[in-house]
Amino acid sequence: MTGDFFLTQWFFLGMRWLCENVLSNNIFLTILISTVLLRLLTLFSDIKQRKSSAKTAEIQPQLEVLNKRYANDPQRLQQEQAKLMKESGVSMFSGCLPMILTLVLLFCFIAAFRFWGFEQDVKTLTETSANIAVAMKGLGYAEADDTDAECMDKLSKLDKNKVDKVYEETAISETAKNSEFLWINNIWQPDNGFSPVVVPAETFFGANYKSTKKLIYFEEHPEEKEKLKELGIFYDETEGYKDMSKDEQKKLQDAAYARYNELMTPLTLHHSGHNNGWFILPVLSTLFQLLYIWYNQKHTPQAASNAQGQGSMKLMLYIMPVMSFVFCLSYTAAFALYWTLSSITMLIVNILLAKFMKTNKKNTIKTKKEA
Repeated sequence: MTGDFFLTQWFFLGMRWLCENVLSNNIFLTILISTVLLRLLTLFSDIKQRKSSAKTAEIQPQLEVLNKRYANDPQRLQQEQAKLMKESGVSMFSGCLPMILTLVLLFCFIAAFRFWGFEQDVKTLTETSANIAVAMKGLGYAEADDTDAECMDKLSKLDKNKVDKVYEETAISETAKNSEFLWINNIWQPDNGFSPVVVPAETFFGANYKSTKKLIYFEEHPEEKEKLKELGIFYDETEGYKDMSKDEQKKLQDAAYARYNELMTPLTLHHSGHNNGWFILPVLSTLFQLLYIWYNQKHTPQAASNAQGQGSMKLMLYIMPVMSFVFCLSYTAAFALYWTLSSITMLIVNILLAKFMKTNKKNTIKTKKEA
């Protein structure tokens, strides 16, 4: 992850530090607090956009005059509108700024939660290997000084009844337990009825595999990477791998798949018959995005000029709920939770700002009358 966008790393490391050092690995509270803090940071742009919209409403009659005067000269109309808005202190791009910030946060958090999920997968693997080793030794199937890798090798040679007994005695990984949230069994998988609770081997060793091996976590804990190499999970880092034949490399890959499935079996059995989610967060995120847009359109003054530009802006606004649903359905439930909380926070902030601006306007008018 070292080569990725700095802002993504900052979000990821900040949330992870908050989760592990302050909030006792409570992922929900971490996402909630992070969302509120980030929305407070973007509050200035929200206020600026509202003030700009209010100023635009004040010069609305003048804009309408310009529309009629230069109806047949679009170029001159645009010049005169820009001149009037500049003289009135209205920015033509102020309405775009909150949307740009929202999109930046959207893609940064998608990436941040993606890498956080990779890290949780790795921790679940290493914790489960240690728990299986404890169960093996407790049942007398392994020696006290056997490493986790040696215990796993011995496990693969036991008959089915003994293997089942080992899995029954294996404690569930703490990381896996912390990943449960209300109706969601694994917050690092999508909140939908199609995704399995446990990340399949095909997914772990697929497009995510190269990124997983480059995690900052391994720079902080190099021993954990060595452990996964000993277990055979990072099969392509085996000594002499590049000089092996295709068949030999394929055998190592197949062994890595088998080892991954062995390690994930206790968790798979624990969640047997359960969906990872019920599409709740994608739906909630979309509904709150629509509600936010509806409220914003109703309470934020809009200029009637430049109808084409206004139409494009509205189209972009209504694309956001569609994007919300697709992203929340496809990416981790952690991201979907963040995006839902973000939509709720945006709505609350806009309601408070609208009331504040309305009260402030009334006080200004009252002061002018008294003067």
